[in-house]
Amino acid sequence: ADVAGIKVDDVVLSVNGEPITGQAGLVAAIRDRSPGDKVEIEILRAGERVTVSATLVARASE
Repeated sequence: ADVAGIKVDDVVLSVNGEPITGQAGLVAAIRDRSPGDKVEIEILRAGERVTVSATLVARASE
């Protein structure tokens, strides 16, 4: 999220044009994608809609 430019208090509105409703919706929107896929994320930041691009990476092992 940091690399994509998403900040604390940003609200994710859509991923690749798919509306997002809550955390589960965000997980569902990226679950079937693969590392290296590029996505466009529309966010609401301080009352303004902003679009950021991100390249997905593999999730770090815990």
